[in-house]
Amino acid sequence: MIRARFFSVLIILSICPIFVNAQIIDIEIDVEPELTIEVEQELNFGTLTTNSGITRIGLDDLSLGIFKIRTYRTQSLTIELDYPDALSHSDPTIEDNIPLDLNIYYNNSGDDPFDSKLLANNYGFINMTNFASTTGANTDYWKDVFVYVTGAINIGNIPNGSYSGEALLIVSYD
Repeated sequence: MIRARFFSVLIILSICPIFVNAQIIDIEIDVEPELTIEVEQELNFGTLTTNSGITRIGLDDLSLGIFKIRTYRTQSLTIELDYPDALSHSDPTIEDNIPLDLNIYYNNSGDDPFDSKLLANNYGFINMTNFASTTGANTDYWKDVFVYVTGAINIGNIPNGSYSGEALLIVSYD
């Protein structure tokens, strides 16, 4: 019984002409990401010699790391720097390493690293609405924050070679 009704409905729909007025809307939308990060300058300790001791890169050094983060003006950011305790030799059989200590600072101008704030324990929360606009207009949808990476290494009596490590700047937004 159910099968016959369904079949008859199909026949009636296919026999009766149906008039439909259709409209087509063509929409094109450009969606920009809510956050972009650019490496403006990499942190670079350069070439050093064995037993050279502590080498520091501060806010006044041309070798400090600089990141530019662009985000909506209404967002809040959480920034964290994750890095190893030491730089490892490129030869895995060599167990000697170079102790590493890094710090991150931030500001919204990008002009003067000395006008920046330290993120204690390399972790912090930044509310972008607290920053004044860099263009003077509060109608800007985007705001920039600059993150500066400074640090120190201590080169003791270690074998010559290449030592490296990976630091990861983690940025999340809300």
